[in-house]
Formats: sequence, structure tokens, C-alpha cells
Amino acid sequence: MDYLMDQAPGAPIRSGIPEHGRIPKYYAVKVQVASLLDELGEGGLLPPERDLAVRFEVSRETVRQALRDLLLEGRLRRLGRGTVVAGPKLE
Repeated sequence: MDYLMDQAPGAPIRSGIPEHGRIPKYYAVKVQVASLLDELGEGGLLPPERDLAVRFEVSRETVRQALRDLLLEGRLRRLGRGTVVAGPKLE
């Protein structure tokens, strides 16, 4: 678990939410896309960035940042020109 240097020991950082409490747009999109991933299931093809931007009423760059986070977490993977829901990681 991560901790900030200026916080009291043992106080965890809220993942992705800054201390001022306002949720960044990309994080809100990330949460909405994550719920979409649950609906699509493993191997499901994600709609194009342009369609997601229109659906969530944000810019394509905001969608890209949300997808980049999900890629780094291992929830998505790139497949050719599309993005699909990744399966569970093997340990």
C-alpha cells in the first residue's frame, strides 16, 4: 500500500483520488469503463475511443488516459486495432 510523506504513518492514499476530494474526469471515465468491462466479459471488444468519448461526453484524450490506466492494471489488452477485455493474470 502507498503512503504520502506528509501524511500520518498508516494513512493510505485513496487510489486515484487526490486529497482535495474532487474526482478527475479520467478517473470517472475509468470507473464507467470498468463497469462496461464487467458487462462485456473476457475477450469482449471495447467500443472505439471516439464512441466512448461521445458516450461519456468527454474528450478522446480523457478516454485515452482512462484506458491507459486500465491497460497498466492489466484489465485491458490491445489486439490489432482494437482493445479487448483481458483475462485474469496467471501467477
